Amino acid sequence: MNMDLRDKPAAVDGRRGGGKVAAQPPKKAEKKPTEDINESAEAFIRRFRQQLLLQRMESIIENNYDQMLKRGAY
Repeated sequence: MNMDLRDKPAAVDGRRGGGKVAAQPPKKAEKKPTEDINESAEAFIRRFRQQLLLQRMESIIENNYDQMLKRGAY
């Protein structure tokens, strides 16, 4: 008896042939691009605010030092 592929029932995934369907491995949790962008933006904002704070403190210290020198106290 010569069986042709057309005589075999279709498998679950739509292909003709054996009844076994290869199981898909579970997908790993992937980060969405928007999460990466949000994390990058938040890190940038944190660094920017930290730099502003440092500049403000340096300005205050420099201004106080200049005033102290003008008064003649050192």
